[in-house]
Amino acid sequence: MLDAYDDLTVRDDVKITHFSTKPFAISYVITGLLEFSAISNSIQMEFELTTKYPVLFHMVGASLRTSEIKFEKKLTGLIRFSVSGNEIKSENSSIKELVRKTPQHPWASSVLLNLTYSPALENKYYIPMNKIWIDFFGRLFEIPDHENILEIPWDGSFASIIMSRCYPEFAWSNMMVIFESIHPDGRIPQIRIGRDFMTNRTNPPVWFVAIDELFKTAPDVEMMKKLIPLLTKNYIWFNDNRRNSAESGMPHTFSWGTDMTSLDNLSQTKGKLGAMMESGLDDSPIFDDMELKGNLLNYACIDLSCLIYRANEILISWSRNTKLRSLFSAEEIRMIEIDNHYFRKTIHEFFCFEKSLANSFKIIDGKKSFSDTLTPLSFYQLLTSYLFNDEILLLSNLYHSEHFTNRDNPSIVLPSLSFKDKQLNLDGDYWRGRIWPPSVYLAAMGFKNYNITIYKDIKTKAESILAVEWQRHGHVHENYSGLTGKGEPCKDIYARSCPLYSWGGLLGII
Repeated sequence: MLDAYDDLTVRDDVKITHFSTKPFAISYVITGLLEFSAISNSIQMEFELTTKYPVLFHMVGASLRTSEIKFEKKLTGLIRFSVSGNEIKSENSSIKELVRKTPQHPWASSVLLNLTYSPALENKYYIPMNKIWIDFFGRLFEIPDHENILEIPWDGSFASIIMSRCYPEFAWSNMMVIFESIHPDGRIPQIRIGRDFMTNRTNPPVWFVAIDELFKTAPDVEMMKKLIPLLTKNYIWFNDNRRNSAESGMPHTFSWGTDMTSLDNLSQTKGKLGAMMESGLDDSPIFDDMELKGNLLNYACIDLSCLIYRANEILISWSRNTKLRSLFSAEEIRMIEIDNHYFRKTIHEFFCFEKSLANSFKIIDGKKSFSDTLTPLSFYQLLTSYLFNDEILLLSNLYHSEHFTNRDNPSIVLPSLSFKDKQLNLDGDYWRGRIWPPSVYLAAMGFKNYNITIYKDIKTKAESILAVEWQRHGHVHENYSGLTGKGEPCKDIYARSCPLYSWGGLLGII
């Protein structure tokens, strides 16, 4: 028997078996009878589900409380999915085949499943990392259903990149929702729950990459008119709040940090932990030797610096686009061009040819000291266009080295920690060896700019990991074992990995 508060995202009996090509909304759920209403033409299809467990079945999992089933349009999505062990009972054989049919694009299934319609957002669509967590956090913070949303900007930005490949209108809507939470000073909070609950941290600014990708895929100047002023405001916030000063010895680099403002009412995490959480890398050993100095970590962080350098390049490209140039003031254009002058020089500071690595560094007695903890973040420099040939060769050799290539299992792609690190836990929890779609995707996009052979190698391995897990369980995981490539860990090993996570599809669009 399931408890009403069981987290179905960690159960291996939840799977997606098919997604359709048109939106539908659940009208009601009564003892397993689902009525799907196709928004486009109002055609209704009904079929009965026989569930494996004695519970009510609905879009986000299962619940014992009929009073909690208040979905209506709020849970609009594009997925037909079932619980393992279900049988589709219908006299209409075509419906059976429709539900059993394998989707053409498994990478899209998790974002389509999690696509959510929220009255709290003036009926806009957005993409949480997993739909079931909306209800969980709503209960935790006592937020009424009609006011409840759950939005994490870097998760959502990656989801928009995936969604842009099939339904760009939903991707644009999702990005608008992300920027609705921007603070007056330009900070985008790490998490937003409901209308008012926000954190004192931000996220990796991958929204610049997401909107650039979306504009290339589905150009929408009207959307850009709304977003570019907000993106510029956010870029200025990073310059003002995360950029290292000349006195630090690391000018024109950026570091993760944490702030306290009157608008922070959700999770005011102080100190080093707050900065770690802001990075999105949570428990990565890369932070072990770092300390908070003021409100910033005492290292020039390679990941944040490179993401800002890429954001700068993107803003410059938009400012030179005849359709978008008028959205920038002359002062803003001058600012980003001056920054670009420094950034294209500073990026080379992250290389250490003596140790054949690229990484975060700090200054001790006037000299650079590099972190020895190697992760796929080392490849983020490839996202920019500033690298020299010897730097490209160093990163290519690093990819092929024993740090990131497992000779015993060559199908494994870019674990979140070097194979040679003493703290490596390939099958264990989180950022200590598991494979994470965001870092794999960003590294692959970087190599696509400079080394097409490595790019194709990452692409092939990533697609294989996604396809195998899909064929095994119908899952699109949050992260994957660096030992087996599977979503679930081996028996008796603890590891958190949501099987229906929005950004999991990144492995399929490299």
